[in-house]
Amino acid sequence: MNDPVKSREIRTISLLKECDAIFVIIPAGQFLSNNDLDMMDMITRKEGISELYVISSLVDDQLFGSEINRKAGSLPDVLKDITEKLARQMKKTLSNLKVKNEEVDTMFDQLIEQSDDRLILVSSICHTISNLFQKRECWDDSMQTVWNNLIDNYPDYFSENDSALSRASLLQISNISKIKEVLKSVRNKKDEILAKKLDEYIESKKRCLSDYLESLIKIADHQIKMIEEGDSATINEQKTALEKIEKIGSNTINDEYIELIESMEIEVESKLIGVIQSEFQKYRNEIDNAERQKIEEWTTGWWIWEKLHSREVTTVKAGAVRNFLENLITDIEYKISEESNKFYNEWRKKLSSELLKSLRSKIDDEYIDDYILRNAIKTIFNKTEKPKIEFDNELPEELNCSGTLEGESAEDFLSEARDYLTKTKKKCLKAIKKYGINLVTELRSIVPSDTLFSSIREQILNLEEQIRHRAASIDSYKRFIDKIRDLLNE
Repeated sequence: MNDPVKSREIRTISLLKECDAIFVIIPAGQFLSNNDLDMMDMITRKEGISELYVISSLVDDQLFGSEINRKAGSLPDVLKDITEKLARQMKKTLSNLKVKNEEVDTMFDQLIEQSDDRLILVSSICHTISNLFQKRECWDDSMQTVWNNLIDNYPDYFSENDSALSRASLLQISNISKIKEVLKSVRNKKDEILAKKLDEYIESKKRCLSDYLESLIKIADHQIKMIEEGDSATINEQKTALEKIEKIGSNTINDEYIELIESMEIEVESKLIGVIQSEFQKYRNEIDNAERQKIEEWTTGWWIWEKLHSREVTTVKAGAVRNFLENLITDIEYKISEESNKFYNEWRKKLSSELLKSLRSKIDDEYIDDYILRNAIKTIFNKTEKPKIEFDNELPEELNCSGTLEGESAEDFLSEARDYLTKTKKKCLKAIKKYGINLVTELRSIVPSDTLFSSIREQILNLEEQIRHRAASIDSYKRFIDKIRDLLNE
């Protein structure tokens, strides 16, 4: 973070969303400064396992203060005291941050609610001293200074003559084992979650497959019934009925189909535009809520001529704003896809119902089986390919900021964010319009009566052929059903 190479910092920020565990390293002596909080606003929650820990580094610098006297030179007690003090500070600081900044991510709740467990004290220099304990010639001045201070202040834990005791105490301060323990726990949790998701996915697929196989059995059973009850006279009646309805019903079916498309064109755009309006208003409110004002004061003059000045300055947590803008397109694509699929499926049901009603008004079910008609209507949809809705999602370079911006920088950033929302909304509305046009064009390219009657004719001819070879056809369907049932019982 705070990398002079901007592209590298942007790449790091994007990778944060994919991390299973995030360790925020903060020096113990300057714990949770404003710079630390600015850096932490880049962290957002993602789907799945996501663990957040604070690593308080350079803890060796904190071992030689008043804590030694209060804890009578007990190293474990001193480390515990430092941990509790920093944990309280972390809980208080982040709680206040959430109260003052609603846009702060819920990831910080882990650190607030489990501050003692989520804070890890470490010392890299103590770890290095332990690793090079038998190679004093490799020590630098800093390592020698830390070692001398430890021997002087904690003689019960460090000794030139007891390498085992000293190395154990060095490892206790370095605390690398705790970090490894946390990483192992995260990996285990991730493995458990992935295994659970895989099991759920497999079960879901099994249920879908089972339902599909059951539907195949019903279809086969119905085919057997039609073959058993059918004869050449019935088939001839169906052919005659089909010729009759095709002559008198084609125009009616085509006209009804066009009317339903025209009403759908208006309705689908209205529904999807409503989603766009709602989502962009939500994000506009997020930006407005992220904007803060603070009073900046300064003095001029001297003594009796001294004068206090003040002004209101705009501030904004840029990282938090950028994070929810990055999620904007993903959220909209999901909701638009969900709403368009829902609407299209409802429209298909309505079209099927209206066409079936229209067909039934022209011909009695004693001539053509309802099952044949429904299958024929499905072929209309099988010929259509629903167009996709795609949105462009690329944040302008001006929004690749993090930390707390103030004054003109904050105002420029907020202006860019609002401008991005306005432009993106226009693009989304244009995409919705294009989707509506493409969908209607695709549906209009079909002549429903041709597709419908062609399918009915094909089904009648297939049934005629199966009746001609009744015994073999029924036997074939029964063997098919037996195989399906075997699959269901596996």
